[in-house]
Amino acid sequence: MIEQLLPTIKDPADYIAALSLFKVDVPLTKEEPERLLALYAKYRPEAEDPDYLKICLAVDLLPGRDREDAAGLAALGLDERSLEAMFTTKEVVAGREDLTEERAAHIVAQATDETLPMPLRVLVARTALDGMTASRNYVALRQHIAALAAFLSGIGAGTLDRYTTLVGEVRMKCRR
Repeated sequence: MIEQLLPTIKDPADYIAALSLFKVDVPLTKEEPERLLALYAKYRPEAEDPDYLKICLAVDLLPGRDREDAAGLAALGLDERSLEAMFTTKEVVAGREDLTEERAAHIVAQATDETLPMPLRVLVARTALDGMTASRNYVALRQHIAALAAFLSGIGAGTLDRYTTLVGEVRMKCRR
């Protein structure tokens, strides 16, 4: 998302503030997420959806970070379950762990957790569904695939379309 945002920024102060996304091995300060979210709101067309902006920013911050770095992302205002879902998505994309039935059940629970932001739920469901259908454990995962398919079908084409761009971003940024 940042790669789309940077070229649109004309104000030098905004541009410099956006560069804080590229910090390495240093958690964000308390002020930086607020400033970055303000930039996303100013320069992204989806500004009316604060949950989507937070997830976009989290996706930009995810590469190079692991679960141990979750505290550095907590400044975004995402709760522990949301951060867990972000890292689960990253791991599915990276192929770090086989998709077992237990793991698939956990992912379905995340996707259907109504307390999580909808953009994150769609991201988790789409990413996991793609991974499960390509898995060697496909037959064992069919029940979970059906649950994710039912969730995605139930939210409607408009919602699915709106948040699906996040899937491509995570794939691009989090593959090994």
